[in-house]
Amino acid sequence: MKIAPEARAKMVAFLSGVTDYEPTLCLMKQTDGRWSYGAYAPKNIEVVGSELARLGHELLYLVDGLVMAIPQFQFLPELSGKLLALRGKELVIVDPAPGI
Repeated sequence: MKIAPEARAKMVAFLSGVTDYEPTLCLMKQTDGRWSYGAYAPKNIEVVGSELARLGHELLYLVDGLVMAIPQFQFLPELSGKLLALRGKELVIVDPAPGI
């Protein structure tokens, strides 16, 4: 998966605003099918990472140069080869333009 420049800038700015702990970007799919992001604290990484490892899944991925927690491993196939972008204020997963 690649990240569009405007989506990357928004996520990096969000992370820089988290000052209470060292944040890790987290990508999630909501029950209404929309994608969102948030920040996991180190304790989240430890707990969720251990639970997923027990099930044989990873939590952390290097996505286009950003470390990203993706706890919903069942959605990984939807992300493979796609572009994470913004459509207005909405985070969307789209097919990349040719050559990207």
